[in-house]
Amino acid sequence: MIDSIAPALLRTTLCTILSAALATLLLGTMRVRSPAVHRVVWTLVLLQGWAFFPIVLELPIRAASDSAGDVSGIVGGSETSIVSRPSPDIASNGVVPHAQSSVARNLPWYALLWIGGTAIVTLCFIRKYTAMLHLVPLGRAPSNPQWKKEWESIARASKLGAATQFRLTDAFGPLCCFVPFFYLVLAPERLWLTLDRHQRVAILRHELAHLRRRDLWKSAAIRILALPQWFNPLAWKAVRAFDEAAEWACDDQVINTRNADYRTSYPKTLLKIAESASVPLPGSVAVRGGVMTRRIRRIVHPRFMEDTKM
Repeated sequence: MIDSIAPALLRTTLCTILSAALATLLLGTMRVRSPAVHRVVWTLVLLQGWAFFPIVLELPIRAASDSAGDVSGIVGGSETSIVSRPSPDIASNGVVPHAQSSVARNLPWYALLWIGGTAIVTLCFIRKYTAMLHLVPLGRAPSNPQWKKEWESIARASKLGAATQFRLTDAFGPLCCFVPFFYLVLAPERLWLTLDRHQRVAILRHELAHLRRRDLWKSAAIRILALPQWFNPLAWKAVRAFDEAAEWACDDQVINTRNADYRTSYPKTLLKIAESASVPLPGSVAVRGGVMTRRIRRIVHPRFMEDTKM
């Protein structure tokens, strides 16, 4: 099994590269707007990285008894003798011995490299999360009665319960995160002061949409899915595309409300977020330049200019 890892990894890497290139071509050529389709496609791309595990079926094989050792007969007019002898690989009790001890001693260097890289990437994930916990302050509850009323109204409509809290910070946000054992929606106070009511409500709707859709946990799961291809940059491109599609889905939930002004005012809100953004948190993709540009372009372009039939 260990000896088959190298060719299997090569095969799955080539499949991942080809499928990622094909996914990029098809999604771009067909101008697919649906975030769900994008997420399914990139998940399927990453699933191929797990196809390197061989399926091994072990069956016990026992040697034939001595009484049945010699079988004589006449085949085609000539006398034949069939003698069954136990295989040299079969132990005296008739069961094939396990070879895990020799496998452990002869672990190839490429298997050690792959396992070590997987462990390092996993530790980096944990380090980024702990760094985020240290960087993100718990913040403070909004003292402005109007802000507090806006949050309570949106939170009550979202039915997320008391485990979700809204806090103002000095620099970080807008974002949502999981801090054991509750969720936080954070927004910088200086940005909140420059926005009107509709813009603040739109941002809160967007962040709460992430929580309703469980995007934090889906984002963690997609990174686990990319682990077998930790050395493949296209696997991490698929992860970023998966996260970006989550931003699209939450944007759609904001602009598809009954308030028709959101389609024109929400892009301006995104521009203000981009202008006020400080250094992003580890793993954050929402306010990066290319992502924000595509989010705004996706909203302002009419639907008939984007869609084609698949």
